[in-house]
Amino acid sequence: MEAQAQDLLEKLVAIDTGTAPVRERPAAQVLVDGLKRDGISAQILDDGSGRAGVYARIQGGSEQPPLLLLSHLDTHPFEAELWPKETGPLSGDDGQGSIWGRGVLDGKGLAVLHAVALGLVAKSGGLNRDVLLVVTAEGALGQGTGLARMIEAHPEIATASMVLTKGGAGYVDLLGDGRLVHGLAYAERGWARLEVAAVAGEAGVPSPKNRVVQAVSQALLPRPRSTLTPPIEALWRYSTQDQAWPLQLAAGSQLLTKWFLIEGWSQRPETRGLVQDDLRLERLDVGVDRARGILAARTLPGSSVAGMLAEVRIRTANESVHVQILEGAEANESPLSPALLASFREAIDPKEGEVVAPILATEPTDGHRLRAIGVPTYGYLPLPLDRDALASIHGRNERVRVADLGLGAERMARLIHALTHSVVPAHSTR
Repeated sequence: MEAQAQDLLEKLVAIDTGTAPVRERPAAQVLVDGLKRDGISAQILDDGSGRAGVYARIQGGSEQPPLLLLSHLDTHPFEAELWPKETGPLSGDDGQGSIWGRGVLDGKGLAVLHAVALGLVAKSGGLNRDVLLVVTAEGALGQGTGLARMIEAHPEIATASMVLTKGGAGYVDLLGDGRLVHGLAYAERGWARLEVAAVAGEAGVPSPKNRVVQAVSQALLPRPRSTLTPPIEALWRYSTQDQAWPLQLAAGSQLLTKWFLIEGWSQRPETRGLVQDDLRLERLDVGVDRARGILAARTLPGSSVAGMLAEVRIRTANESVHVQILEGAEANESPLSPALLASFREAIDPKEGEVVAPILATEPTDGHRLRAIGVPTYGYLPLPLDRDALASIHGRNERVRVADLGLGAERMARLIHALTHSVVPAHSTR
């Protein structure tokens, strides 16, 4: 499984699916060929422009709604000049036991683990329901356009009993005590793209560029608010239930939880998104007669995209600068129960001292569209990620250890098998 996952991931990483114009078709063909070697028939869904995803289905032993494995083939853009000379965003195996490249942790890596694990469970049989594999185009930013095309072509996707996608992972030393936390993301932050725009005005009015730059600078002023949200309270509660005092005492106290976790996390870039809203400049477009800045907003459960928009408008406070939401979704969550976590814990089979607990997904996923139609959706990447690995996602030096791929595929296969037999949350329409 390790060799199979390594071969598939190296081939996918070598294909650029982050530079515009993005074309996933070659990567989709690589994945279909890999599934075919395991005896799984898969098809490519292409919109005609080269944006392409992959669909496969293996049969289970009942008519129950299927389990859905969801990932994507496109990646975030990259700046190759910022990567080390020895490795790059499309480099692959470094000869020292790791695979480097954009997407090995966000998108392509999960697609590979799903595909290899699906091959194993298809050969072993004994599934109690069908399993769908869906790998989309246009999934890196969570817009859901590639997923929407998949659902149109295969409506059974929207009837899934449960979805496994990105959002959680194995977090090394997340709690500061050295323990590995297997985080099941049952909730995710809200997200939006805001436009701050201005056009040429009367004589004496500052240029569109100056007005937009000033407005963006005001919008991005620090907002040092840290919040303890229900997903993080649940993480802390499950992580401390077997611990001795004082962690056991802290588990029942919001004040102590904030003291143990929140302040430290707010100082670390890789964990800040668990406790703070954030707003970042995505790009600045400047012309002679008009200018605009695009801001990427992320909001915690309890905050709102609409609230972020109102705050930006208050901060900019200029009638000649217009602020609007281009696209976005509010924070959302799926049902969480002790029985569901117990099923995950049994399948993951943590080592002594490891923790299986709920967590919050900090980046947008296509899961928000499935939750909106009542499909329970959960994020888990079965790989151990330390602080450096977490910081590399969407940045430079993104990499994964080859040895972790085999173990991750094996763990994913157990999880797939277990969830086709477990009692899953009811599908409901919201």
